[in-house]
Amino acid sequence: MVEKFKILSAGGKGKGLNIFKSSAYKETMRGPMASVFWSLRWAVGIWLVCALAFALSFWIEHIWRYGWSPATAKWTTLYLQNMLTSGGLSVLAEIPDDVNLALCDVQGRSVMELPDDSNLVLGVQRALKALGIA
Repeated sequence: MVEKFKILSAGGKGKGLNIFKSSAYKETMRGPMASVFWSLRWAVGIWLVCALAFALSFWIEHIWRYGWSPATAKWTTLYLQNMLTSGGLSVLAEIPDDVNLALCDVQGRSVMELPDDSNLVLGVQRALKALGIA
């Protein structure tokens, strides 16, 4: 009785992967790519749901703990902007533009010849310090 209701199954043991072999579907829908699509739909869907839950978990926890207020609205805006711009990754160090780097490029010199007070060298030092390497 249960076998009748296994039309589309995540495990692939039901009729889900064989429904495209029916003559009711166009020839293009009966091809191997249609089978691949239906076999991957569960994995991709579950991955997207997990990624969304992970992305929103910090925000949801904040509202759970502190409630909703004007300050929370401001914090939410900043949090989501930072999440979108950095991809959820923390910034180790900001390395500003360096004119000396452009000059080294034009002159064909190595980056290792940059002076110790250049923006690039100082930014890399900050990044290494944030990583605990230097």
